[in-house]
Amino acid sequence: MANKVENLKENSNSVALSVMRTISNGLFKIGDIITFPIHYIFFNPKKKLKESTSIKGVRVDTEDCHSPFRNVKSVDKLSSLLFPDSPTLDKVWDRCAQLYANNPCMGTREIIKIYDEPLPDGRVFHKVKFGKYKWLTYKEVDIQITKLSRAICNLNLPKKSFVVIFAETRAEWQITAQACFKAGLIIVTVYATLGKEAVKSAIRECDGVILFTTSSHFGLVNEISDAIPSVKHLIYFEDRFSPTTVDLKKQQLLKELKTKFVTCELFDSFINTQEHSTEPVISNCREDDVCTIMYTSGSAGHPKGVMLTHKNIIAAVVGMLSVVTGSSKDVYAAYLPLAHILELCAEYIALSKGAKIGYSSAQTLFDNAAQIYPGTKGDTAVLKPTIMAAVPAVMDRIYKSVLDKVSNSGIISREIFNICYKRRLKRLEKGYKSLLIDRLVFKKIRNILGGHVRLIVSGGAPLSSASQRFMNVCFGCPVTQGYGLTETCGAATITEQSDLSTGYVGAPLICNEILLKECPEIGYKPSNTPPQGEILIYGDNVCKGYFNNPQKNKEEFITIDGKRYFCTGDIGEVRDDGSIKIIDRKKDLIKTSHGEYISLGKVESNLITHSLIDNICVVVDPEKSYIVALIVPNQKHLTKLAEDLRITGKSWEEICNNDRVKDAIVKELKNYGKGSLEKFEIPSKVFLCHEPWTSVNGLLTEALKLKRNPIHMKYKKEINEMYR
Repeated sequence: MANKVENLKENSNSVALSVMRTISNGLFKIGDIITFPIHYIFFNPKKKLKESTSIKGVRVDTEDCHSPFRNVKSVDKLSSLLFPDSPTLDKVWDRCAQLYANNPCMGTREIIKIYDEPLPDGRVFHKVKFGKYKWLTYKEVDIQITKLSRAICNLNLPKKSFVVIFAETRAEWQITAQACFKAGLIIVTVYATLGKEAVKSAIRECDGVILFTTSSHFGLVNEISDAIPSVKHLIYFEDRFSPTTVDLKKQQLLKELKTKFVTCELFDSFINTQEHSTEPVISNCREDDVCTIMYTSGSAGHPKGVMLTHKNIIAAVVGMLSVVTGSSKDVYAAYLPLAHILELCAEYIALSKGAKIGYSSAQTLFDNAAQIYPGTKGDTAVLKPTIMAAVPAVMDRIYKSVLDKVSNSGIISREIFNICYKRRLKRLEKGYKSLLIDRLVFKKIRNILGGHVRLIVSGGAPLSSASQRFMNVCFGCPVTQGYGLTETCGAATITEQSDLSTGYVGAPLICNEILLKECPEIGYKPSNTPPQGEILIYGDNVCKGYFNNPQKNKEEFITIDGKRYFCTGDIGEVRDDGSIKIIDRKKDLIKTSHGEYISLGKVESNLITHSLIDNICVVVDPEKSYIVALIVPNQKHLTKLAEDLRITGKSWEEICNNDRVKDAIVKELKNYGKGSLEKFEIPSKVFLCHEPWTSVNGLLTEALKLKRNPIHMKYKKEINEMYR
């Protein structure tokens, strides 16, 4: 009887859903007829489709298949100057401060109250009740920069001395960088989570004289202080969530540090030493001078110091601005690490247009972020940004989070979302808007990012087509994907806002050209249809080289026809409109014993969008015929899978180690990867890691990319067992 009732309910639901779909389709058709004149006059879908497929990049010599590709706007000449008579970053800032003096510039949220939550390991986690953003105008920021540059000059350092910034993203970080450029000094950027040995190595390699850090890093600085004798001056930003004034441990560490450095002073106090000084600061910088040594996050091993000049960064910003348009009305949410070139250039784009930069962090970005106290709005809800930069890992999380909420809603709500999503997608691909659906259905999703985002720029790693299209549909704005490396100032290509396709990274920017180098051993040639090969980049955005690493400079840079190209190691494919698709990475291509090439990045980017997977690292043994994977599973979804398998009463670690659970995951992956991967590209065995991978434990970079070598070392035993 119970089964009959359930079947009756299912049949009723099926009929109701069928009726709902029929009614919806009918209403949509009526709406199309009514709104057609409005769309034709005001939105012109045909024009949008034409712009989407327009030619964006071409070969310099159309008759030569080995000729480099350039943007159609810069075939004859590459562009690299932002403002006339402003060839260096200090001059660019001076121009911005002059143009936008009274505009709000940098904002930081007020802290109303901090709630301490003790953790099992004895540490304390801070939940924060925030208030509004407090803003400094461009003029007020300029005053701070000038005072800080005077204070630095007062230390009587030689020009081109090295200043290390070892701190999280915050207004003081950017102010410090600008002050150093003004004083003619070179900043050395180090990720806040690089770890003791990497930080020590970076400081020792460049002989840094000043160290700017946060009081939360006092312990680490104290540990390495004897190993960094070149550092004479320590200037610290206050830890906003646990100030030195109330933290007894920090107070004790500060006492010790004051005995080890000539100067050991709070940032605000250091600036105010020049409160009444009117001494002008003259930098005498030149455009080809190195202004930044940016240590890469080291996905392939030891971090490398990339030497960037004033011209490099300015050229990259010029190139990006040709696609990422902006104005003084824009608001940018700054939460990615400023030690990452993507964030540094993104902030320069905002500053060059007189926009507002609101500082945030991954722990406070959304309403449900880790450090947001319940009932408090996340940063995006308060800031209401119009432009956001994001790495794919962040977008994949948003994608999975929204899908999770939809799947857990009622059957009617799910069906409404599915109907509207398909409708919005269909309209988008034809160049139309969906005004009513956007307002009624997708508004709540848009509010995750504050409700005002008009452009999302993805970079740092490949973005899956599924995540790109999902964000595009749900947030109702272009999701452009960029391609670049630290060595090219994060810039090489970006998709046009008008481009409706997914999976491509756009045409070359107006500041650089791209050459495809033949890779005959794996069949990639510029003469192929479509053209394929290793991506080589030339332009003013290409770095000066690696600091104190002549061997690496010989390996990574090559001169062809008098032009110095950077060899990326990435394999690109150019479609008819000049846009580029990253199809492989030379180092990620591994041949199995059966002769098939496995692209690690391709497999991982396809499988990571599965709801059961939070992270994945594919492993290939060239002597074996199958591949395996290390997976960080999603705890909620894996626990549900275990329950479905009638595995209950087990700890999280026991669930991850259960063979039946692993077999079920492999089966899931085979079904999930059918349409996008070959059979041999799907892992035959998996190991489920019960501990998350983070930049803190050294398994991910700051851009949330995999650190393969450390992962392989940590799970060496488990990998060997999968290949037995």
